[in-house]
Amino acid sequence: MKKFAIIVTLILASNSWAEPTFGGAKGLIKSITIKETGYLLIAFEAAHANTTECLKNDYVAIANNNPNREMMLSISLAANAQKKLANYWVVSCYEAYGTSYPLAITATIM
Repeated sequence: MKKFAIIVTLILASNSWAEPTFGGAKGLIKSITIKETGYLLIAFEAAHANTTECLKNDYVAIANNNPNREMMLSISLAANAQKKLANYWVVSCYEAYGTSYPLAITATIM
């Protein structure tokens, strides 16, 4: 019985460690803006889950120094052209222009 309790405890503990304070943001793209800083601002047609609780819950930002920025832009443009959902993994908020945007580090077409 002790082995069972230990295994259950480990499984539950590992699941709680896996719970991120960040997550996904997905939706149909309304617009894509390249700012003077080089950051990309992707606007969605509707609000997303906004797991990072940034002020703009209908946007994601892509950093100008993200090594995959150009590929993420390509994925965003393709999703927009095909009217498919774009999904982004967000990790924090980008503070700019008097507000905050979820900061994306990956992009996927759904």
